[in-house]
Amino acid sequence: MKKKIIIIFLILTMFSSGYAFSESVNGSWNGMPIVNLFNQGTALESTDSPAVILNNHVYVPLKALNPIGAELTWDSSNYSVDIKLPKSKDISELSTQFGSAVISNVSMSIDSKGKQILTITSPLDFSKKETSQTFSDILFAVKGFNITEFNLLSVSGKIAFNMSDIREYDDFKINGDELIKRAISNTSSENTKPILTATDIEKLTNSIGVIYTFDRNNQPIAQGSGFMVAPIGLIVTNHHVLNGANHETIKINGQIYQSNFYTFDNPTTDLYGIALNTDDQGKYKNDIQFPYLKLNTTLPKVGDKVYAVGSPKDLENTISEGIVSGIRNVNGVTMIQHTANTDHGSSGGVLFNEYGEVIGVTSSGFDGTSLDFAISASYVQDELNKLK
Repeated sequence: MKKKIIIIFLILTMFSSGYAFSESVNGSWNGMPIVNLFNQGTALESTDSPAVILNNHVYVPLKALNPIGAELTWDSSNYSVDIKLPKSKDISELSTQFGSAVISNVSMSIDSKGKQILTITSPLDFSKKETSQTFSDILFAVKGFNITEFNLLSVSGKIAFNMSDIREYDDFKINGDELIKRAISNTSSENTKPILTATDIEKLTNSIGVIYTFDRNNQPIAQGSGFMVAPIGLIVTNHHVLNGANHETIKINGQIYQSNFYTFDNPTTDLYGIALNTDDQGKYKNDIQFPYLKLNTTLPKVGDKVYAVGSPKDLENTISEGIVSGIRNVNGVTMIQHTANTDHGSSGGVLFNEYGEVIGVTSSGFDGTSLDFAISASYVQDELNKLK
């Protein structure tokens, strides 16, 4: 009985954080503001008795847990509810269920916003009519996983499904054609992106430079790397590269710039933004359009090819190749572990995906190993958003 009480208590207090909600946002029910419920970013269908705010507490009807697979048994004799939460399924069950002839690989990943994405690779061509039943069987099977998005990679290409659309399809609210139409619109444009070689990556190095830092007496302190993220002259590097510096010199695309101004400094995420080509007041002159790099804030998958570009030991724009070997949380910061070799002086450099997009800022590693780390590009985008 204690276990049941604890479960119910957690469910009620989970949403009771004292937040103030405006009644006009979601409407009201019996005079109480309605609260919308989400499961990892996907809205849960509202019931005839929605979640509401009463006396600064959020009350959630137990039946609202049905969409996430919870089984509720009401016992009127003793006024108790037995709650069975869904057990987490192992993704390896899919391979066992369908076999290698249908599913050649299955993986789970988490994007920069914390959404769980299930990816299945299949050797089948799902554009053919004879595979339609297998396609439906796979859609039915993935419903048992607590995920936000489902990617299907087959010989006919990649297609990305939102789980909310799959549930509508299963409930006969939309037909198969509409499901596919929505999935195609959701599908990442990566299907049409050209895959770059190391030679192609080298052509992007005109947006990557070397940073030298100095103290008040103009004595050198450190050397690192940095890259351009905006045409006005905004360079991103690591906070630890500039830590303790009075001013810095940046060499990029064959030109040398002096800078005394910065746009952001975040010691927590170890990111620093340098303003180039400014007047004495720190305002951008806007007389030069700098080449800059594109960010991709979606976390890569383990095994994805990557390229690291920086200036280790002052060797300007050195390129190394590797793979993503893990996604780590280091002191609350999402880090991409990779095998593209970096060294002292690489800090603040670029970690590219194979499409030439910046997915991380190289920041650290262990000498003599293939353990190198980059800060997720999502944190760079967060800083840029603050400047708008």
